[in-house]
Amino acid sequence: IHPEELVEMATATLDEHPNKRVIIHFMQPHTPYLGEYASELHKRVSEEYDISFERVQSSGNSAKKSETINDLRVAEKRGYISREQLVRAYEENLDLVLDYVKTLLQEISGKSVITSDHEEILGDTSSFLYNQLPFVHKHGHPAKTYLPELRYVPWLVVEDYSERREVIKEEPIGTDRVKESTVEEHLKALGY
Repeated sequence: IHPEELVEMATATLDEHPNKRVIIHFMQPHTPYLGEYASELHKRVSEEYDISFERVQSSGNSAKKSETINDLRVAEKRGYISREQLVRAYEENLDLVLDYVKTLLQEISGKSVITSDHEEILGDTSSFLYNQLPFVHKHGHPAKTYLPELRYVPWLVVEDYSERREVIKEEPIGTDRVKESTVEEHLKALGY
């Protein structure tokens, strides 16, 4: 989901449930990378190496490509793009989502926490985890992987002291069951 859509959904949810705590989960800066530079890289790799990307809607020629890969991390590992290009695409993706986080924070009163799951381990090409990508996201995180980048996450508290929402406890509401095939489809799209 593009962060713009998520901000719209989050704002609507906050309007509908003003006295509830809400978890809003942006996928970025996780792959697939968004932004102009990432789009340029996808297009160049696709054209130069006859590659299609599984997680990105291809633009232009829809003819069958000779190879399909998941994302720009795989393109970097195979030598289609440089490490510097990958890092630049990652940073653009992070900057993009942070702009939407700022926008959302203007809509939320009270206390908010900004955190993240692990980073992409882009700084350590010798690490076990880096060398297992994209295996790690297809099959879960390897056991006993004690990299600080996986275990320690940021925790930024943003407090709007002017108006704190009063959170009201209520009985849980019922939910509709999601079809197993829908869950599988969503997990596959996320690389699991």
